[in-house]
Amino acid sequence: MNVHIVDGAKSGRGGSDGFSLVELIAAVAIALLLMTLAAPVASDAMKSGARRAAAIELLNMCELARIEAISKARTVYLGFSNADFPIAQDRYRSMILFYRFDPNRAPSPIGSSSSVASKYIPIGKWQTLPEGITIRSQGRSAVNLADGGAGVTIKASDQFPKIDNETVIPAIAWNSTGMITQPAASGLRLYLYEGYHLNGQDNFSRNRDFFENSSSGAMFDEITFARFTGRARLKTNEYQPQ
Repeated sequence: MNVHIVDGAKSGRGGSDGFSLVELIAAVAIALLLMTLAAPVASDAMKSGARRAAAIELLNMCELARIEAISKARTVYLGFSNADFPIAQDRYRSMILFYRFDPNRAPSPIGSSSSVASKYIPIGKWQTLPEGITIRSQGRSAVNLADGGAGVTIKASDQFPKIDNETVIPAIAWNSTGMITQPAASGLRLYLYEGYHLNGQDNFSRNRDFFENSSSGAMFDEITFARFTGRARLKTNEYQPQ
C-alpha cells in the first residue's frame, strides 16, 4: 500500500490536498488561546444569569407574600436565613413565607387542636437561591437587623423546617391591604451579590472595593420596595453604599 505524504514545502498551498503538521499545531494553539480568553467571559455571563434568576425568584416570593396577605386578610412575612441559620452554606441564601396566627381571632389550622400555641405558621418550605448567589447582610439591607432590618422570633413550637431552637430571623411583613409594615426603616432594599457569607461577613467573588465603587452594575442586583403598594422591583442602576 502506497501512502501519500503532503510536502507543504515543495508543493505549496496551491496544490496541497491537506494541511501540514506545522499548520495543524498553529491552528490548535490559536483555538486553545481563544478558549482561554473566552472562559472568564463565559463564567461571568453564567454568574450574572444565576444572579438575575435569583432576583426574579426573590421578586416572585415578595409578590406571593403580598397576594397571600390581601387574599387571606392577614399579615404575611417573608423570612430570611441569617448568620444563626443551622445550615451554614444556606445563610442569607434561603427564604420562607409564613403568617402570624392568632388563635383568638381565627380557627386553628387544619389538623391542629384548639389549643394551638404557635404564633407563626410556615407556608411551604425554605427556598434557596442558586449556588454562589447571596443576599447582602451588611450595610443598609432589609436583612441586617443591626441597621434598619426587623426580626421575628421563631420558637421551636412553631415547627419551622430546619429550625429546632428559638431564633430571630429577619423578615419583611405585608398586612391585609398589601402594605409593607416591617421593617419600618425608610429605604427598604435588598442586594444580591456573587459570593457567600462566612464568619459574619459578606465575601464577594471579586474585590470588595470593586463591588462598592463600580458603576457598571455587573456585580449585584438591587431590589427596592414601595411601602404603600407593597410591590418589589428590580433596579440595575449604580450601587451607592449606605
